[in-house]
Amino acid sequence: MSRNARKMLILVVFCLYGILISIPGFMLRSRSTNITSVKSALLNPKYSSEVNEITLTFETKDSLTFQKQTTGSGEAVWMCTTSDGMMFPANETIINQLISRASETRSMAQISDSYAAWSALGLSDDDAINVKFSCNNPDGSTIIFSSLFFGYENADSTKIYVRNDRKSTSWRIQNVYSSYLTDNCSSWADQRLLPIVSKDEKDAAVTCITVETEEGIRKMYNDDVHADGFDELVHTLLSLRSSELCSPYDFENQPVHPEKILTVTLERNSDSRNTSYGLSIYKAQYTEEPFFFVKNFGINENGEGQYYQVISTWTYNKIAEALSTTGW
Repeated sequence: MSRNARKMLILVVFCLYGILISIPGFMLRSRSTNITSVKSALLNPKYSSEVNEITLTFETKDSLTFQKQTTGSGEAVWMCTTSDGMMFPANETIINQLISRASETRSMAQISDSYAAWSALGLSDDDAINVKFSCNNPDGSTIIFSSLFFGYENADSTKIYVRNDRKSTSWRIQNVYSSYLTDNCSSWADQRLLPIVSKDEKDAAVTCITVETEEGIRKMYNDDVHADGFDELVHTLLSLRSSELCSPYDFENQPVHPEKILTVTLERNSDSRNTSYGLSIYKAQYTEEPFFFVKNFGINENGEGQYYQVISTWTYNKIAEALSTTGW
């Protein structure tokens, strides 16, 4: 073959290669221009105020169920129950944010109408995170307003794939949900040491504080004699927070069993209803720095809360200081 013929053959090969590699790009561009976008909300806004239960089920089949319950003093609070039996007060702000996010109208790009696309997008029943918004009625019936399945995020995590339980359609939407798709209980918890006493310290209506230690029992009443010290002690107890949650199983399986060193009970009179809330503090010393655990009681209408909180030495010292400097 002559030199010119070889050049011509090489030129033809390069042209054919250029045509072949341009075909997929053209097909993708054509496909992208055919993507249908709509404006919609994942949860119908007219039902957002009626939601009183939210369930998150993860790929592991572990779940978190949030229910709006009534405390002994008649206050409505969100409680979370895990699939392994831990129950704790949820952060109401985060719950309301999730409902609000789901109720907002956003641009949704339709990616596929086929069930076959679910696996590639992380939307299969085994891979997706299911978020269910419901209403439990007094008669025992349940209305499911929306059951959503969240799949994979895109490369820069700005978009996420989602579907519902009613159609095969897969959607790509703005990713404002990833922070809520977590099974980390500490991220969901109201981590105040006394989370249910009152959302507003001024409305706490605490009438008596009882402290029980190895040395005995002390009581302080909210009267003219103790007014200043009483308010300061209530403020300290209501303002402190834990660092994380601890399950009853983990508490019972500490290397050294924690011992109870302090119990504080707050008695309330709110709307002519007498109730009591409190906490017990446990100490476990198996390292140079001790571990402190807090157990709440009286946090819901059943008088139980199946969880512990972990507090720092600094937090424990703040409580001990407040109790020691208060005029009893």
